[in-house]
Amino acid sequence: MNTILDYIRWRGDVPLAFDGIRDADALVLSLLSYLDLKPLWTEGVEALYLRDCQKMVDDGSLRMLLVAGGFDYNAIAAAAIASRRFGALRITDYVDLLREDPPLQFSAMCFHDESGLSFLAYRGTDNTLSGWEEDFAMAAKFLRPLAEAGIKLTLGMGNHDNRKNFLKTFPGYRKRMLLEDRIVSMASTPYADLIMLDTLKTRDGDGWGEPTTSGNC
Repeated sequence: MNTILDYIRWRGDVPLAFDGIRDADALVLSLLSYLDLKPLWTEGVEALYLRDCQKMVDDGSLRMLLVAGGFDYNAIAAAAIASRRFGALRITDYVDLLREDPPLQFSAMCFHDESGLSFLAYRGTDNTLSGWEEDFAMAAKFLRPLAEAGIKLTLGMGNHDNRKNFLKTFPGYRKRMLLEDRIVSMASTPYADLIMLDTLKTRDGDGWGEPTTSGNC
């Protein structure tokens, strides 16, 4: 068993109420928080079962708002929906908020099984640019006390970062860029100069493209 899809296929016929939630189950449910339920969660809907999403699988409208990692997340979601273990879960309290100005991206849902177990799953940064921008805005908020205390910081680009939103939140880095199309900067110390690399694909500078592995030093 090498992947989460293998796990779903292996344990998919065993209800959660039989053996309780495992770490792998928590991972599956966390991934399912990226499932776009808006086509089914219309006005007045207060709950649905995960298996109700089978209609989105059948008509090709199933969407997992997650692209990182190179996995087939639609296949993972489809397997969970079709399984007895996850398909029978009742979903309530679905929230999906997206705002561009100020940036906000938030989504959550609660899963319930027949034994009374409840699992609340929050979506992390999804594939929207608003989500990426919100990440940087929150980082700036937490870093502000350090700047106010006179502590110098040098930030680097890494996995899942986005140049466009980074520079929107930290515009001063434009003057510090050692390369025109990448946010490569230098942090000087009494002993050495540290180069902060940027190995994201160039297209990320326009807010698109797939990020590569982390290039922070």
